Amino acid sequence: MNFEGQIENILKDLKYRNPSIRGSALVSEDGLAIVSMLPGDLEADRVAGMNSVLLNIGINSSTELNLGNVEQLMIRGEDGYLIVSSVADGAMLLVLADEDVKLGAVFFFMKRALKELREVL
Repeated sequence: MNFEGQIENILKDLKYRNPSIRGSALVSEDGLAIVSMLPGDLEADRVAGMNSVLLNIGINSSTELNLGNVEQLMIRGEDGYLIVSSVADGAMLLVLADEDVKLGAVFFFMKRALKELREVL
């Protein structure tokens, strides 16, 4: 199986294990979608670009506040969550989840997906 196919399977498994996850994507820190399993109404490259801006704000804030390297960012909106976690240098896992999701379960399955993605990368 090729590189993209392996990543796609990991992202599919993440959604399968937790149906409250709307979608996920592996994106680069500079705003490019590597592999996307986002809902059809979302443009992967646009979401990846917004993630890049969000990540830069997080990095600048973390640096200013002496918090160390950014490992995870989370936005909670009234209709759901955006969770972004560092996979490896230059790559981030982006997860969209419903508002009623059990965050502990999402973090558990994300941790597993992150381990698998690191092995592929």
